[in-house]
Amino acid sequence: METLIEGAHGAIETLIEGAHGAIETLIEGAHGAIETLIEGAHGAMETLIEGAHGAIETLIEGAHGAIETLIEGAHGAMETLIEGAHGAIETLIEGAHGAIETLIEGAHGAI
Repeated sequence: METLIEGAHGAIETLIEGAHGAIETLIEGAHGAIETLIEGAHGAMETLIEGAHGAIETLIEGAHGAIETLIEGAHGAMETLIEGAHGAIETLIEGAHGAIETLIEGAHGAI
């Protein structure tokens, strides 16, 4: 009977030691998995931040180009407007000059 009790006692100790080792292994594995998950999440966040940064730079460059194009277009439109106004003023002056000459010639003919 003592041998049976001693054997059972030894088996229980072996079972407890085995369970303890299994629990330690499980905890170490979970710890490693959590560290790997955190490192992966950190890398993913860095990649996301870099991508967002690149997208913002591209957006700013595009907006800058659009603004430059808008300014160049407005400049060209103003030049065209000024040239048109200049031409209209020249035409008006020439017309007034011609009208005055005609008026003078008509007055001269009447005298």
